[in-house]
Amino acid sequence: MDRSGSSVGKQHINIDHPLNILRNSPHYTSDPHFRRRADMRIAREQKFAGGRLFNLDIEITTICNLACRTCYNVSTKPQIMTVEQFSRILADARQLVECLEMDGLWLTISGGEPLTNNWIWDMLQLAQGPDIKGIAIITNGTLINQETAKLMESLGISEVMISLDGASAQTHDAIRGQGSFARTMRGVEILYSTIRA
Repeated sequence: MDRSGSSVGKQHINIDHPLNILRNSPHYTSDPHFRRRADMRIAREQKFAGGRLFNLDIEITTICNLACRTCYNVSTKPQIMTVEQFSRILADARQLVECLEMDGLWLTISGGEPLTNNWIWDMLQLAQGPDIKGIAIITNGTLINQETAKLMESLGISEVMISLDGASAQTHDAIRGQGSFARTMRGVEILYSTIRA
């Protein structure tokens, strides 16, 4: 089954109703930042609804700068994917998409904390082209700075998914470590200000 929910052929999925909720929100007309985010979400959903995409999730490292109580990678031997390994996986996925006559790739980069892999930007440079319909990064947000935010924007990252365990430092830090909430929220602020610029 592809990510649009279609299991056979190029079945069209009707996504107009939920997307109209965004368009008809009073914030859509009054808040340009809400409208920009809503338009990005609408464009993403339309990509999935309009075709069959192969969703490729790549864990580029098991290393993380936090030690979360709920992490599944805690006991894993530290490993870092190289650019060569990434390139081979991406080439194989592109070949598979072509063989299956799908419409392209949606790429999700995760870890560990993917921003601890210094080769991430070289990997993302390889993941460019008309067959790559979107790129998402799953991160804890603590390593996002002005430079990484600008790189994400310049490389056309479609989504940055940031892990939060609660709406306050008390709940979040109890799982992810003292001070992690403030560092994550700082990363969110930097990303938001970069997008708004």
